[in-house]
Order: sequence, then C-alpha cells, then structure tokens
Amino acid sequence: MKNTLLRKITKGLVGITCAGVFLGSSLIGCATSGKQDGFFGNYGNLNASKNITENFENYKAKPDHTYFIAGSDKKSPDAILGVDNNYKLAENRFWHPLNSQDKTIKDLVENMQDKASESNNRPYGADILSHTKTDIGDWYSTTNTTIIKTKDGKTFQIYAPTTGIMGGGSESSEGSSGGGDTGGGGI
Repeated sequence: MKNTLLRKITKGLVGITCAGVFLGSSLIGCATSGKQDGFFGNYGNLNASKNITENFENYKAKPDHTYFIAGSDKKSPDAILGVDNNYKLAENRFWHPLNSQDKTIKDLVENMQDKASESNNRPYGADILSHTKTDIGDWYSTTNTTIIKTKDGKTFQIYAPTTGIMGGGSESSEGSSGGGDTGGGGI
C-alpha cells in the first residue's frame, strides 16, 4: 500500500516536472527569439548590422544620437550605446554618458578592439530595435545579447552587457533580448 501511494506521487511529480521543463523552455525560447509578442510584448532586440559596425570602426558619431558606455573600464568599455535623440534611456547607474563624442568614440573603439583581439574576438555593431521593431539606436560590443525593455513609448531600459572579453558576436549573428528583470545592468 505504501509502495503504491509512493509510485503515484512519484509519477505525479515526474509529470509536473516534465510539464514545467517544457513550459519553461517554451517561454525562454520566446524571450530570446526576437519575436516578443504576448507575455514578452515590451521587449525589443538587437539586429546585427554591418553598417553600424562600419560607422563605429570609422569613428562616425551620429549627431542625432546621445552616446553612453558601460563596463568597469571606462577606457575600454564592454559596450557603446548610441540612443536616437527621439528616445530616452531610462536612468541607471550602469550607462555613463559621453561628452566629446568623435575623439572619445575613436579612443573607445580602438581600446575595445585591442582588448577583444587578445581573445580572438571582435566588437560588432547592431541596430537596437524596440518591441515594435522601431530603430531606437546603435549598439557596439563583443556581446550580442541584452535586455531591451520599453518603459513607455519613448523611454527604454537597456541592460549593460555582462562580459569580460567573452561574449561572442559576429556580424552575421542576430542578437536577442531577454525577458525579465534578472540583473545585468538594469535599474
């Protein structure tokens, strides 16, 4: 009698665990696919761009963008972010605004490239897309993932990448976003 009850409980727990793993995998797949409809509807994504990569590598700052950096080393940041002036970055302690953009971007890009080359990696550029696929800015980093959350129609929370030199972007890969407030540079 004890064995029968124990088997029923075990089968029930196995079934619940399998269902939970399946549901969790499905939700994670939706959160990172770049197609955030429904439950993850307020999340955008990165879209790799050779044009953005070339702009950064040629030290071209866009006059209609405000630039920020993230990372512990301000001379060689983990990412450079250019936000279109029609949009606003939600205030947080992880992104630091740049001032004299052209010279600063040149120095930052060269330092990022040098640091990344030590591990056979390289930074790349991407368009930052809102949940409606509107281009809200430019991204330059060795990391091809971040969380882009719409706070309202014009304000966005963009998480700083959590990288050292690791990361792994390439110009042909499409980055993605995550789907929750799990750390990594949000407010």
